[in-house]
Amino acid sequence: MPDDNLSQMEKLDVSPNLIYAYLMNMSKSIILVAAVIGVFYFLEYVAGSNPFLTVFEILTIPIEWVMRGVIVCIAVYFALTFFDTLSLTSYELIFEGDLLSYSYGNFLKKTESTKIANITNVNFKEYAPFKIGEINVELTGTEEKDIKVRYVKSAKGKADLINKLVALKKAELAEEIRERGVVA
Repeated sequence: MPDDNLSQMEKLDVSPNLIYAYLMNMSKSIILVAAVIGVFYFLEYVAGSNPFLTVFEILTIPIEWVMRGVIVCIAVYFALTFFDTLSLTSYELIFEGDLLSYSYGNFLKKTESTKIANITNVNFKEYAPFKIGEINVELTGTEEKDIKVRYVKSAKGKADLINKLVALKKAELAEEIRERGVVA
């Protein structure tokens, strides 16, 4: 019975979970900033004074300017991380006949098509504990070599569903070719 439901379903949305993506990216950013601050404190502990601040004192650059510059760099880094998360793309996969059409983009949708026979592999990576992952659909015979969607919730389930749809469509195409008598 599940195959009957599967054959009727030919449209699949694969979207990143923006909240988890934002939390994961910001966590990485905070860890990076904390590591850099930790290195400064470690150098101050080992050397007795901070060698970086000594350089700025020799150059007669006020420490307030240096601190403001560091804060601006951190703020820019967080802003870039935020906008990188917002730029994650959703894909809509449409299986029709022997074609896979996929639409992507946040504001301006772009649609491309490829033959289902050009799909060589569908795999995923899932990261614990949130079951968030990355789905990668590998293609041949196209300009794009893969369709990659990051931060997908239940990536394993979506990748399995895409694999089942691809296998089902390839089997339908093979049966149609056999019925026409092209292949014995």
